Amino acid sequence: MPETDDTMHLWQRLAREAADGRLRLEEGVANEVSSACQDLIAGYRRLIYDAGNLQLIRGLGDIESGLQLAAKLSRKAVGGHDALIDRLEEHITIVTMIQQTVTTAAAKIQVEEDLLTSHLSSVDPTR
Repeated sequence: MPETDDTMHLWQRLAREAADGRLRLEEGVANEVSSACQDLIAGYRRLIYDAGNLQLIRGLGDIESGLQLAAKLSRKAVGGHDALIDRLEEHITIVTMIQQTVTTAAAKIQVEEDLLTSHLSSVDPTR
């Protein structure tokens, strides 16, 4: 899907920037975003589980058009072109990338702060 591809490319770029130290994020903010991502992923996984129950749709009647509609809806949920489960998996991939990106961005800033602190503590204040 084009919008999913655009979002994926955006977060791939931001992940590179985080890895290179060009994207910075405070640890507290990163922890909140990471926690929200974890909750969202858990919600998507529950939806995937629930969508698995849509593989066998019944109750649309025994005539041919009802059977065809049930089959079409089942494919839309699981296994067909642009199925719900596939789209949810794509969202999980993107949210996982967001989570990793913010964690990397926060880690980079912490490393820089540690280096600066180390450097400053080695400076002789009497000079």
